Amino acid sequence: MLSKLSTLILLSAAVAAVPARTVEQTIPWTWDVSQFTSTCTAATCRYDFNVSGAIGPDGQPSFNAYGCIGTSAHGEYKGCSTVGLDVLGNVLAQEFNSGRDIGAIISVQYTFLQDGLVYAYTGNNTVAHTNGGEPFGFTIVPTKASVVIPDKA
Repeated sequence: MLSKLSTLILLSAAVAAVPARTVEQTIPWTWDVSQFTSTCTAATCRYDFNVSGAIGPDGQPSFNAYGCIGTSAHGEYKGCSTVGLDVLGNVLAQEFNSGRDIGAIISVQYTFLQDGLVYAYTGNNTVAHTNGGEPFGFTIVPTKASVVIPDKA
């Protein structure tokens, strides 16, 4: 396994160095979220969960990510604290708060380097806030995929 910092540096360099076009498709694949909590105050909500994905339908590498923690106020994807991958990559999370008493959209982005290409898969699910209640689990279906394809020019 590689350190998160090394992974981020290598992925950033790969994306910045290669001209790209984006390919989007629907993927029949699910990721399992466990130990989800989301507690809200008047100003923001704080989320905490783990997420994992088995090998994907097209051979995408499996992953485990623990400590996906952040707030709805940070406004961007935030890396999970521990990510287990057999390739260079990362798992990021973000919460879009729909209201303290309504719930949130939990979004996960999984990126990895394979065969010289950088792949990014994103999916989300709408869930209720736990607000001190028991943690629960749910699934996320990635609905967007993009790949950085080298320009042959």
